[in-house]
Amino acid sequence: MKDIFRTKRIRFAALRQEDAHSLLAWFEDSEFVRPWDSKPALPRTIEDLADQYIGPGNSWHEIGFGIRTLDQDRLIGMIGLEDIEWNNRVAFMYIGLGDRTVWGKGYASEAMQLFLAYVFHELNFRRIQLMVISYNTSAIKLYERCGFVREGVLREAVERDGQVYNLIQFGLLRREWVG
Repeated sequence: MKDIFRTKRIRFAALRQEDAHSLLAWFEDSEFVRPWDSKPALPRTIEDLADQYIGPGNSWHEIGFGIRTLDQDRLIGMIGLEDIEWNNRVAFMYIGLGDRTVWGKGYASEAMQLFLAYVFHELNFRRIQLMVISYNTSAIKLYERCGFVREGVLREAVERDGQVYNLIQFGLLRREWVG
């Protein structure tokens, strides 16, 4: 039987209380947090981050995992679903690698493929969608490589450093996914 939570280099696991310190460092890193969300980057407390990503705030309305390395059990990122509509089998997806040492080494692609297999085969979703700020070109390339289709653009939806950027919506249907 295939392991639905691991590849040769990573595994998905529930976030732990001790991971809150890593989350705090990531959310204080503007290169991580500004592409993560279109909302303003704000300092967050460790308690806020623990409540949102680790604590009881995690319910069937949101499913999230920590992305950990197999060799050192080191937390390198997060991946999950939010705004889940179980009746429609649709949800918004998020992914973020906060550990800079793994950027550009294929971990995001590996995590995406594993997660999409989980979402489509284990949870039986029909559609996954996400939004990305247009300047996040590495994420856009990742999503397109995974089969996501550009479905729309919210023009000038994000303003950063005095410049405006589009917010691009992507979607992936189960029947379109090649996994």
